[in-house]
Amino acid sequence: LVNQPVKVGWFGDHLYIEIHPPLDEDAVSDEALLQLAVDSVREKIADDSRIAVRWSRLRQAVKEKSGIPHMISRQDSI
Repeated sequence: LVNQPVKVGWFGDHLYIEIHPPLDEDAVSDEALLQLAVDSVREKIADDSRIAVRWSRLRQAVKEKSGIPHMISRQDSI
């Protein structure tokens, strides 16, 4: 098993986040999981001003913890 509750990645010009429930032995609060998700997204976008993250979609993904990718942004071409 892979214990990676937060995955962030690009598919084309769209940024996705995937949130899985943490394993029982690594259980964290929703607030901690949200902070991990936010930190992961900020690391992935590296302060690129062309990227507008839809934080409400990120919060919904954390709330659901479904493991289904959620599109949270797109990168505009210059």
